[in-house]
Amino acid sequence: MKYFTPALFVFFATALSAETRLIVPWVTNNDSFQATLIINNLGNTQAEIRLHAIRPSGQTPDMETRTLQIDALAQHTAASADLFPELGTGSGYMVLLESARDSVSAGLVVTATGSASGSSPAQADVLDPEQTAKTILFNFLTAGAANNPSAPVIVNPGAVEAQVTFFAYQNGSQAGTATRTIAANRPFAETATSLFPELSGALYLVAQSDQPILGMAFIFNELLEPAMAAATPIPALPGATEPVRPYVDTFVAMGVGMDGFIIDEAGNLYGAGGWLNDNVIRIAPSGEVTTLATGLRGPVHMARDSSGKLYVSNFNDTSIRTIDETGQVTLFARGLDAPVGMAFDADGNLFVCNYGGSAPGRTISKITPAGVVSVFANDPLLHTPIDVFTNADGSLYVANQIGGAILHVDVNGTVSLIGQIPGNLGHMAVVGDSFYATGDTFIYKMTRAGRVTLFSGQGVEGDADGALSEATFRRPNGIALGPDGRTLFIGSATRGQPSGSVRRIHLE
Repeated sequence: MKYFTPALFVFFATALSAETRLIVPWVTNNDSFQATLIINNLGNTQAEIRLHAIRPSGQTPDMETRTLQIDALAQHTAASADLFPELGTGSGYMVLLESARDSVSAGLVVTATGSASGSSPAQADVLDPEQTAKTILFNFLTAGAANNPSAPVIVNPGAVEAQVTFFAYQNGSQAGTATRTIAANRPFAETATSLFPELSGALYLVAQSDQPILGMAFIFNELLEPAMAAATPIPALPGATEPVRPYVDTFVAMGVGMDGFIIDEAGNLYGAGGWLNDNVIRIAPSGEVTTLATGLRGPVHMARDSSGKLYVSNFNDTSIRTIDETGQVTLFARGLDAPVGMAFDADGNLFVCNYGGSAPGRTISKITPAGVVSVFANDPLLHTPIDVFTNADGSLYVANQIGGAILHVDVNGTVSLIGQIPGNLGHMAVVGDSFYATGDTFIYKMTRAGRVTLFSGQGVEGDADGALSEATFRRPNGIALGPDGRTLFIGSATRGQPSGSVRRIHLE
């Protein structure tokens, strides 16, 4: 995948010397919809306009750049097909506009060429990247196959990928949530029906992110003629009386025995029983604990592929196994060295930490969708790697248990140190541009620059809830980010006994 040239990245990072910076969230060029960009020079001198068209992550061709000269007081109108011919037809893309002049304005017109009328133009203003917010409201959308289609479009204009949770509100209550990752400097679009397949009818939608975002809603009538409206920044989720301040509470008080765990979009927690056990449990959002599968060989961590299938690392028999919806366990791959943390990339490859059966392990394995195992990274800096997270650019973040190092592994398998928490590390979660790690009786936070702070805990074992500075933890171990993107779930190390708890840290 191509990423931004240095000049384009500077557009976001330092805003160049441009006096005008605008974003067109979604531009179309296909058999059903044609987009036209309108650019006005309101000044009395000629203006140079730089346009950058960028598709969503993973699509090709993914980017095209164009420069225009617009005379004083002139208007430039151009179809997207003429502005960006190399991108061709297909999925939409966003357009970034910049100019050294402060006299430039722009708009977007979308024409429904595939509708019965063959026209029905809809007009919308473009967005100012300085008007980003972490919580934005889409006032009206529809979901369900029986209703007219609609879609929220989100742009992540920053240099860090954004974790975005969509909250649907219908009939006076929150009706569903869905979480998506939006790559840095990229747009995202998905229909409301796809985000919330269980819902039908009119609704409003709130998108909440760990990074500043922009948004625009598209709705259509029965003739597939469009209307567009910009999303509205709001200070907090509907019903919140004031911003949430970080605090700790207890989700499940006792009766849990697990090592690493993951959480799905609906808030179900899937916990691996640990290297002394053979089971996988599920904890519902209500806190109810059930056994999902047995017969494993020291399950210590889990991952889910794009279809939602569960994969379990078996510490004691070198294997990765899958679990279906009935609890049936099936072999997926062998040949690992005490496998632990795992993560999928966008192509369906599974990256696995090899803790080492006679520790320390020093490798990260890559397993193709067909189950072919190879070594992706082998480096002395890897020392009992226990957790791995994939990035949109194909690189990895890896945490070592012994020594507490957090590492970056580039696409060539080259390993570099980001930072190190004091002592040994339990597990790690990545939230925005920060790492959260469990260790001893503390929860640590590390920036991507390697700066480590003690985030919560008092240095004594306990189960006290409350403010971050007041809370205590009892052997914190597994850690995962909930579907709202703002709640960390933390489990206890119990050496295989069902005597642990699950705590929550509610972030800002």
